[in-house]
Amino acid sequence: MQHILKQLRLEVPEQLYGKDPMSSGLGRTLVKEGIELLNAHGLEQFTFKKLAARCQCTEAAVYRYFENKFYFLHYLHSWYWGFQEHCLVLHLTNVDDFAQKIELIIAHLAEGPHFTDNDFVDICALHTLVHQEFMRSLLLQQAGEYAQRGAFDAYFRLVQRIQLILEAQSPPVFKLHTQRLAITLVDGVLLQANLNAKFPLEAQASDIKEYFKALIFTTLSHEN
Repeated sequence: MQHILKQLRLEVPEQLYGKDPMSSGLGRTLVKEGIELLNAHGLEQFTFKKLAARCQCTEAAVYRYFENKFYFLHYLHSWYWGFQEHCLVLHLTNVDDFAQKIELIIAHLAEGPHFTDNDFVDICALHTLVHQEFMRSLLLQQAGEYAQRGAFDAYFRLVQRIQLILEAQSPPVFKLHTQRLAITLVDGVLLQANLNAKFPLEAQASDIKEYFKALIFTTLSHEN
């Protein structure tokens, strides 16, 4: 299983990039250094000029790979959600117990993929980036435009997988709402983890998993 994920190279929608960054050494360097820059300074302070200087290339070379920094960010997000999906599918194989499935899903969302060794991307650094920036990307005014180019395809595939697991356990009256519950779970874990990292909340980071387990089990236990 770990061998498969180590060599896994995700297929990201071609509309998000000009040249596939995984097809060249420079492209892979841009991805690696770009993740580190974004984590260190945030999207507002991140520029292709800074990335080019860090990678010792021209700014024009960066633009050959990505139209702007938002498409670069969406490329990274797509990579992450695709990797998360593969990890969950492999991790949930042969797991039949619903409660155990939910616990594994929440743990993956809160802590990141449990398999982090990959030949192409630093998964731990990418997890940090997604926790910092993904929720904001959903609220951008241009989010619909990016969605048309496939920016959120991998995210919604993961949501759909979680939705199907919830549907199998939900009462009939709630089956129409399982997509919203799945989205609430994914987005809520990200938001709560980000808040815990940045603000002195009374609740501990470990409480996030317990809270969302209680939320899911309580919600699905009601018939009306």
